[in-house]
Amino acid sequence: MNINEIETLVELVAASEIREIVLRNQDRKLTIRKPSKQVLPSPKPSAGRKQKAIATAGPAGNTKSVAVEQEPRILSPMVGLFRHAEPPVGVGTTIKQGSIVGVIESMKLMNDVRSEYDGVVTEILVESGMPVEYGSPLFAVDNA
Repeated sequence: MNINEIETLVELVAASEIREIVLRNQDRKLTIRKPSKQVLPSPKPSAGRKQKAIATAGPAGNTKSVAVEQEPRILSPMVGLFRHAEPPVGVGTTIKQGSIVGVIESMKLMNDVRSEYDGVVTEILVESGMPVEYGSPLFAVDNA
C-alpha cells in the first residue's frame, strides 16, 4: 500500500460514519481510527493557558475585544498516542506539580506526561488512545 492509498482511506473514513478500519497483510497492520473529539494543537504550547475573547462596551457604545486568561491547560509534550495514567486522572482529581497524569506512546516508547500545576482537574480534553500533537491540550486545571 502506498501513501496515496492510505491518504485516500483516511479521507474516506473521515467523511463517513465508519469509526475505525483495520487492514492487515502478512507482516503489517494499519489501523485508521476516527477520534470522537477533534484535538487541536494550542497556538502557544509554552503558555499552557486557554484564552477567550470577550467583547465589552466602552464609552459612546464602542466595543472592543479583550483577551481574558482562563484556567491553565496541561499540554502534550510530544506527538503520539495518549493514554491515561493508572489510576486515571478524572474531573475533580487533585494533582500536584510533577505528578503523572498520563503517558504518550511514541515510537513504541512510553513517555510520562507530568502536570505543570498544582490544582484540581476541571476538564479532560482527550480520550485514552487518541493521537495527539505537540502542544495539544490534555487537561484543564483550576489552580486558584
